[in-house]
Amino acid sequence: MRHQGLSVPELTGMYMGNKMKQVMRVFSTVLLFMVGVVFAVGPAGLLSYLCGQGSSSGIFTNKYFWLTIVFISKNAAKTVAMGLKDYVGAFGNVDWGLIFTAIGVSILPPMIVYFLLNRHVTAGMTVGATKG
Repeated sequence: MRHQGLSVPELTGMYMGNKMKQVMRVFSTVLLFMVGVVFAVGPAGLLSYLCGQGSSSGIFTNKYFWLTIVFISKNAAKTVAMGLKDYVGAFGNVDWGLIFTAIGVSILPPMIVYFLLNRHVTAGMTVGATKG
């Protein structure tokens, strides 16, 4: 490993002095913050734009809604899909049996509702797909 694994500010400070080391620390902190903001707000804005294509208003068109969905920290407030990522253990260890059981349990209610209302769903799609 080159330079014993020094960070960029430490490496810069070694060659250009302490003042430049402090400047690079501030620069890398600001850059890290800006990249984090772009990667959080960018996808949220994209999702709100894509969901707003069909209608001009609604909760799905608000990018703050998507930011809230992504950054919810309380387990009781998380959606099922966001809660499933909590099953990934330390160092990426995954209990696949537990994950697939949770997925199966989470898809049962929508499947039951669909099978009970299948006739109405099919009729609605047919009415919307045919002319006249």
